[in-house]
Amino acid sequence: MWGYDGTLKLSDDKGNLYWSAQPGVKRSTPMVKLSDTGNLILLDRWKLYLWQSFEHPTDTFLYGMKMNADILLTSWRSEDDPSPGNFTFGLDSQLRPVVMEKSTIYWRSSRADELPSTLVNFWNFSMSKTQVYQDKRTVLSSTGHLQYWELDTDMKSWNLIWWEPNNNCSMFNFCGNFGTCNVKS
Repeated sequence: MWGYDGTLKLSDDKGNLYWSAQPGVKRSTPMVKLSDTGNLILLDRWKLYLWQSFEHPTDTFLYGMKMNADILLTSWRSEDDPSPGNFTFGLDSQLRPVVMEKSTIYWRSSRADELPSTLVNFWNFSMSKTQVYQDKRTVLSSTGHLQYWELDTDMKSWNLIWWEPNNNCSMFNFCGNFGTCNVKS
């Protein structure tokens, strides 16, 4: 619905506000479009772009978003509470994937070969025109786990393909600055 100040607002039937477009976007016969990729787009009356959800991600990275140093995913507070949580995911200054817990590194990719190639291709869009990634997603869970999911179209269910950290030793600096970590002990 449109608010009195001219912004688009998403609320329930009791009037509880869940989301609103950026302040200052004035109503002048705008349109809202939900694309096939899941991008919610606000257009003006001339169909010029005003705002899009893919530039303001939450906890999920979908096909069509552009992964770069400016994109930051923010975890939910809990599995049932979508308010901002304690974890963020993005790329560090050397363009390595990193999960932060507030201002502390929680997990960081140290080698490119530890990431699945389909995940790297998904983020970088280095694919052929025949490849489609609409059945894949990256999620930052409320517990700080970076997860890569693929849709099994036959079973109509999402399968968790890869996640990090996947054990205590893959957490950044888990055993201290000079410690060595052994998953088995």
